[in-house]
Amino acid sequence: QDLVETAPHWARLVAESESADAKTAIRAAGAHPSEAVARALLTVVSKGSPPEAAKAAEAAVAVGWPGNDAAVPTLARALESDDARLRLAAIRGLSGIATAAARETLEKAAASHHDPAVRRRAAAAAGPRQQ
Repeated sequence: QDLVETAPHWARLVAESESADAKTAIRAAGAHPSEAVARALLTVVSKGSPPEAAKAAEAAVAVGWPGNDAAVPTLARALESDDARLRLAAIRGLSGIATAAARETLEKAAASHHDPAVRRRAAAAAGPRQQ
């Protein structure tokens, strides 16, 4: 009924959760799309260094809601991560966004990424070329 603005609470839950709780919080927050949640999730994706790679991968998928073009640049950078799990999660996130910018990023990765697994998955996620 929108009596309480929940987006800041979901964003705070993402930011403050640790270990096993973090994955659950990230998944749950992704089901509540908002600008605040997107910022919190993208912060987690950006911190995708090895100790945080599992959380970053969860966040990359969770931020992939339809039309979320604001996430495309961060997910495009995640495609260049040293962590294979994060790279593949970024593809899933981009696929969920399903905008022209996300599709263009997937097509670029499919054509020229250094990792064959990323090229294959990005090509599959981009789907057939539009004529």
